[in-house]
Amino acid sequence: MPPAGSRAAVLARFSSDLQNPRSADDQIREAVAYCHRQGWIVVLTEKDEARTGRTTVGRTGYYNVMACAEAGECDVVVIESVSRMAREAADMLMTARKLSELGVVICTTGGGVLSGFELVIRAQVAQEQSEEKAQQVIRGQRGAASRGKVMGGVAYGYDLLDEPNADGHTRIKNEETAPIIERIYEDIAAGMSTHAICNALNAEGVVPPGGGKLWRPKAITGNPHLRTGIGRNPLYVGKLIYGKTQSKLIGSTGQTKVTPGLVGDQVVYDVPHLRIVSDELWQTVQDILDSRTNPIPNRTRHPTYVFSGLIHCGSCGQSFPMVSRKLGCEGRRQGTGCKNRRRVSREELQDAVLDGLKAKILQPHILDLYLDEYRREVAKAATDQASRLAGSQTRLQDLDVEIENIMKVIRAGSGGLGSQLLHQELDRLGTVRKQVERQASRPPTSPSLSLETDAVIARLGSLLDDLGNALMGPERDAARARDIIRSFITKISVVPLEVEGSEDGRGVGPVRITVEGSLTQLLDQASADRMIQRRESSSATLGLPNVPFSFYADITKEDADTVSGVYADVAIFSQLLDDADAPVARQDVVNALHTLDHNPTAEEIAVLRRRADNAITHLLNVELIRSVMVSFGYKGWVWTHREVTDEEWIARSKQPRPEPPIGIIRISAPEAFVVVVGPTEVVPDEIGKQD
Repeated sequence: MPPAGSRAAVLARFSSDLQNPRSADDQIREAVAYCHRQGWIVVLTEKDEARTGRTTVGRTGYYNVMACAEAGECDVVVIESVSRMAREAADMLMTARKLSELGVVICTTGGGVLSGFELVIRAQVAQEQSEEKAQQVIRGQRGAASRGKVMGGVAYGYDLLDEPNADGHTRIKNEETAPIIERIYEDIAAGMSTHAICNALNAEGVVPPGGGKLWRPKAITGNPHLRTGIGRNPLYVGKLIYGKTQSKLIGSTGQTKVTPGLVGDQVVYDVPHLRIVSDELWQTVQDILDSRTNPIPNRTRHPTYVFSGLIHCGSCGQSFPMVSRKLGCEGRRQGTGCKNRRRVSREELQDAVLDGLKAKILQPHILDLYLDEYRREVAKAATDQASRLAGSQTRLQDLDVEIENIMKVIRAGSGGLGSQLLHQELDRLGTVRKQVERQASRPPTSPSLSLETDAVIARLGSLLDDLGNALMGPERDAARARDIIRSFITKISVVPLEVEGSEDGRGVGPVRITVEGSLTQLLDQASADRMIQRRESSSATLGLPNVPFSFYADITKEDADTVSGVYADVAIFSQLLDDADAPVARQDVVNALHTLDHNPTAEEIAVLRRRADNAITHLLNVELIRSVMVSFGYKGWVWTHREVTDEEWIARSKQPRPEPPIGIIRISAPEAFVVVVGPTEVVPDEIGKQD
């Protein structure tokens, strides 16, 4: 037990908006009284209101207590019970380990100071209690469903019957919206597309589900796997399925993931009073919707990360996907014996690839030889197309003459079989003329922009900058940017670099990435009039050979979790995120960290930026925040658990951001010293030692 005079930080928490808000105040009052009995000095009281203990997302009070401990301002953290700190055993143990390293003990008002063994037991008990409560809730919901009552939301077409003290919700059909459901099913069975159905409903001013402004096809088709959407909800045919979906809280993000429920856990109850459509109509609609669903969704699935599926372990050749919040070797995770235990953040790897392209590939001595051949092929293609264009125009004139001659004969009054044959020939010539007309109207393939080496390098450099910004922007722009980058990057390998001393147990350490791609596809982007264009390129029409390139770069950025004082900065950053109505910029974090009573020097500014970057990286590593591109060149940060779209965040930033008073310094990856252009060859080990 800490002696009298020890400094204490008090933390309280309650988990739901449905609980009494006074709960946290009561916890603090009892904890403060406990500290006074022990003769301790209370230096900090914090509370996390309406925050679950199964994650640290959005828990500013938790971060402030950790910052207090890290700053050496407290000797003991006082809580009512272990569950007030965390309900996940893993989170509790991580917190206890960190506090132990700082020389701070954890004390509960009912059990006193807890040893490491006691923390393990009580943390596991808290987690099991949370899981047991969840099972009790599920059991109660299943019982309510068996009586025709539903605990979930109200589907379109129904109303809730007001029943005070009822164990669940009794639904009744809505006399106005139930006919809309029947109409939608009949329209689908009649062959109408969901777009046409929504357009008709919007034109008539029918209020959509949820009280939105417009009907959208997704409201009808829903998710075929989750059986959501108006067209797939079995409630409309009088079937209440309990366990159709299951939800799981993802502790690292604070978000709830919904997946299809296990078939063995699903229970179907008949609720004939809720039937709106017949069995025959229901089955007809299901067959139609299933036939419209892409049977091979993976072929059209777009990657959510720009290099998904392209990153491999350079030691064992296995994939290098997300492993515990960072990219890591899948082979090592599966126990294949791979020695590559290093992990790297996706953002660091992305920056290293884009910076490496600009620093090592966009160089005159590399591009000159290939651009000479590229220019010749472009000129040849332009000449060939000009020839084809002239031939198409001549053919178009001949077709006009033939069509006019046939029209003269028809107007002269030819009848019988001859007239029928003339009309058939006229139809054929009309089809041919349309095809030739399209060929004659095709734009030239020759680029309107300069293909001089310096101009190409400048355009590609700006393109790479724009692509990097677009990746952090709205999903529409990000998806287009991902497609363009993946068109010229084919593979990325990651290998560990040796470090002095013992290996970091968490996989933190420098890595070397080898980037392979297509120089042909990259240069195709230089012939575009727009900086971010569609994925298709002109290399196929030009008949150019695919010339590969490769280079490597080292990533040695310091891991934010190892930086002293990061918890205090994270607490400040978290408070900014909680209070912000718009995305928080890096400069906002720098300004909040600046507590000096004078204008900072260049060295102090650099320190503030590093602290801001470390706080941002800390929350990025655990996927608690995401970026939003508010305007061109300006990026801000928001909590991932906040259900606000990028468009809404942008709308909240009503005024343009001023230029930051402290210029942003871009941290680029260290230079790569080997660039290979052309077919891959075996390179002797000695080459890798050059500088």
